[in-house]
Amino acid sequence: MGGKTLSGTLFSILTGILSGILKCMQGLTRRREQERKRFVKFTAINMIILLVGLSAYWIVWGLVLDYVDMTGLQAFITNIIYLIQSSLGWPVEMAASTMLYYGSPGIGFNVEIIALCLGIGEMLFLAFLVLLFRGATWKAKAKGLAIFLPITFLANLARLLMIYPLAEWIGINAMWDVHWHIWKWGMFVILMIFFGIWYLLIARKDIEGRIFR
Repeated sequence: MGGKTLSGTLFSILTGILSGILKCMQGLTRRREQERKRFVKFTAINMIILLVGLSAYWIVWGLVLDYVDMTGLQAFITNIIYLIQSSLGWPVEMAASTMLYYGSPGIGFNVEIIALCLGIGEMLFLAFLVLLFRGATWKAKAKGLAIFLPITFLANLARLLMIYPLAEWIGINAMWDVHWHIWKWGMFVILMIFFGIWYLLIARKDIEGRIFR
C-alpha cells in the first residue's frame, strides 16, 4: 500500500509539473502571438503615417524652394566653405556672394551654392521621420533631433567641402557625377542610418516599453 501511495504521489507530482510546463508554454505562445500581432499593427500604422507624412514633406519642401528666399543662408554657407578651404591653403576665391571659384594648374571651375546645397531638405526629411514615428515620447524625439540635425548639417557641409579635392583627384566632370549621386543617394543612406541609430539607442527601449508590454 505504501509503495502504491508513493507511486501515486510521484505520478501526481510529475503530472502537475508537466501540466504546469504545458500551461506555461501555452501562455508564452499566446504572449508571443499577441506581441507579433502588436508588432505587425505597430509597423503597419507607422508605415502608413510615414508615407503620408513624407508625401507632405515633399509638398512642404517644394513650397519652401518656390517661395522662401534663402540667399542669405546660401551666402552664409558659401562663406563658411571659403573660410575653411582658404585656411587650408586651397586655391579658392569668392566669385560672388553665393559662388566660389577654384583655380589651380590645369583646373578651374565655379561652384554656386544653391538652395539644394544647404542641407535644409535633408534635415527636414529626418525631422519628419522622427516626429511622425509612432510610439516614441516627445522627449526621445527632441533628443534625437538635437543630436542628429547638427550632425546632418555637418555631413552636408563635408559633402560641399569635398568638391575641390574630388575634382583634382578624378576630374571635374567625374566629380559632378559623384557629387550628384552622393546628394541623391548617399545622403539618403546617411539619413536612414541616423534614423536607425536614433531608434536603436534612444527610442527603442521607450517604444518597446509602451507598445509591447
